[in-house]
Amino acid sequence: AIVSWSGSSIRNSHRQQLLLATMKKQFFRVKQLTDQRFFRAGKTEVLSDDLQEADRKVEYIRSACSNMGKKLGPMYSGQESREKRMKKNPEHALGLTMQENGECEEKCLLSTVLTECAEIEINLANEALDHENKVEQLVVTPLNQMLCTEVPNIQKTKSKLAKLTLDMDSARTRYQTAVKHGTANVSSIKDELEDAEQKVEQCRDALASEMFQLISREADLAQIVVQYAKLQRAYHESALKVLEERIPELENNINDSPSKPMYGFPLEDHLYE
Repeated sequence: AIVSWSGSSIRNSHRQQLLLATMKKQFFRVKQLTDQRFFRAGKTEVLSDDLQEADRKVEYIRSACSNMGKKLGPMYSGQESREKRMKKNPEHALGLTMQENGECEEKCLLSTVLTECAEIEINLANEALDHENKVEQLVVTPLNQMLCTEVPNIQKTKSKLAKLTLDMDSARTRYQTAVKHGTANVSSIKDELEDAEQKVEQCRDALASEMFQLISREADLAQIVVQYAKLQRAYHESALKVLEERIPELENNINDSPSKPMYGFPLEDHLYE
């Protein structure tokens, strides 16, 4: 029991030391940040010109993809089943209405045309849903993967670098003050400064690697945008094919019907009949 109590006491003491160290580091960060805001202390720019340019490029990529994703997301949401999405499709709803109104006790021209147009609208609805599925798979999903993984990682590393830079600037300020006043803890503060500088350098290298990795995918992201245009072209071509195949049948039904209009048609058409 004594050993157990001793071990617990040591763990508690260790946790308290870690907590005090964390609170102390946070205090120095806040103080350094306040001094920088009121121009009482300098702020180190740890990013080189090349890295600053890369940072702007990353921000542009993030913004462009985010804005595009926001517009595409509500349009192509794969969370619902195909059946539910079909019910929301305007062409499908119109097709069902035409189908219902095409049911007539006595077959007539209008009922025939409505029935055939109903098939067209339902076919167009299926083409639209197939298009949505392809857009989700080939456009929306790749964009979301990048926005949910690579970009947050970069933002997290940037935030970490900002904190480490504050620690480094704070240690440098305290080291300069200690040297100026000849205090006894100069050596320990110098070690703290060197450790902070090393951490900043390591974090900056990690950030550079993540940013250039994302920038290297610019051509892939551009290809995703082009892929969306290609999918639109394929969808409209498929929809056009449906219409071109069925519209002549509809016109023939009207032309062959005895209830064909008298006015607005060439006289020879009626004489021929």
